Amino acid sequence: MGLEFFEDFLGQGQVVLANLIEKEVGSIIGILVNVIAVIMNFIYNLISTLTEKHALGIAIILMTLVIRLVMLPQGISQQKSSIKMRKVQPEIDKIKKKYGNSKDPEIQRKINMETQAVYQKHKINLFAGCLPLLITLPIFYALIDLMRRLYVYVDKIRDLYTQIGETILRIPGIAEVNSVLWNIAVPMVPSNYSRIVYTNKAEDLVWFIDKFTPENWTTIRELVSVDPAVARGLEELLVQRDNVQHFLGLNLVNTAGLGWPGIIIPILSAGTSFLLSFLSSKVMQNPSQEQAGKMNQRIMMIVMPAMMFFFTISVSGGVGVYWIASNVIAVVQQIALAKIYLNRGQDNNGDINGKAKEIV
Repeated sequence: MGLEFFEDFLGQGQVVLANLIEKEVGSIIGILVNVIAVIMNFIYNLISTLTEKHALGIAIILMTLVIRLVMLPQGISQQKSSIKMRKVQPEIDKIKKKYGNSKDPEIQRKINMETQAVYQKHKINLFAGCLPLLITLPIFYALIDLMRRLYVYVDKIRDLYTQIGETILRIPGIAEVNSVLWNIAVPMVPSNYSRIVYTNKAEDLVWFIDKFTPENWTTIRELVSVDPAVARGLEELLVQRDNVQHFLGLNLVNTAGLGWPGIIIPILSAGTSFLLSFLSSKVMQNPSQEQAGKMNQRIMMIVMPAMMFFFTISVSGGVGVYWIASNVIAVVQQIALAKIYLNRGQDNNGDINGKAKEIV
């Protein structure tokens, strides 16, 4: 899709581009995005009345806390299930020892039946450990869309971006066909979108605000410098945008990447993921556990943090901050629940109580 496509849509001097502004996400994720957006919008509006600086970062952390509180009952259930699994491990080991290492299908069937009977006896839900992943991942993907289109979901950010667009468009002819702004904007539009957006309408121009590179902004500043009042107004709005988007020196809208200081986000994402996996393994680990099971736990303690490191490199910093905050809250929850349930003597195994002291 080249300039010819856009020129076909030109009417009365208006510059037209395909856009991403109203791109739909999947129906399930879309519903989740809208729910999270309501929470985010409320929190951000509240925080921004108190402080403009770091408002987005603070709002993300508070939103994460709200999400974790909603998920707390499930977290408690998972913790209880983990402790029960640890408690019945000796019974499972006896069943395996009883039948040995036979690969006979009939023997394997008996092992599975007796193992299931143990789980049913102690009311253990084998899928409890899967629920956090099934809940967390959709939220994670929803946040990717939320951070990518903050101007759609957060009222005050949309208003700010619209003001930036209106200020740029105060320079006559800046968005006309073959203008400098036109030539900057057109290459940014993917070829697989067909909805129409007018670059000379501020409400449509908002999509480009976070897509312009520093070099693009230098060019735009040169264009608006012909009117000192407009130039001053634009600088004030861009400073306001930077104050909102940055948190402890990190840009939460841009991709974290491997450069400094963005790389801090993937590092902390991996580090907190490892800590959470480590504490979880402490709860689950049993001295009688087979070596293969212990090895699997060690592998997961490395694989999961590594995955999150590479994943958070390619998403916006705000998504990474959410993941870090979620992990920190989960670590605190893990320690608190381990202390409560293990030290209450839910397991009569003295080693488990000892392990609780080791965790906390």
